[in-house]
Amino acid sequence: RNGLRRADALVDGGYPKEAVDFLGDLRAACKGMPDADRIEKQLDEWKDDEKFKLALKGQSKVASAEKKAIKEKDPAKLRAMWQKLLDKYRRTCLEDRIQGQLDRVRGGS
Repeated sequence: RNGLRRADALVDGGYPKEAVDFLGDLRAACKGMPDADRIEKQLDEWKDDEKFKLALKGQSKVASAEKKAIKEKDPAKLRAMWQKLLDKYRRTCLEDRIQGQLDRVRGGS
C-alpha cells in the first residue's frame, strides 16, 4: 500500500514516468505476495488513461523546459514557454508542475 501511495505522490508531483518505473520494479519485487495484483491494476489503469499517456509523453518536454529556464533570462520568453506547455498539458498530472514554474516567472522569484 505504501508503494502505491509513493507512486501516486510521484504522479501528483508531475513525474509519471518515475511512477510507472517504480511500480514496475515493485511489481517484480512483490510477485506472488498478497495484494500484488493491486500494482498491476494501477499500471493497467494508467495505461488506459489518455491524460496519463499524454503526461508520460510530455514529461521529457517539461524537464527540457526546466533546464532551458535556468539559462533563459527573458521573463517574457519564459512565460510564453511555460504557458504553451500549460495549455498543452492542462488537466494532466503535469499541470501543477508547470503552473509552479509559470507562477515563479510571474512572481519574479
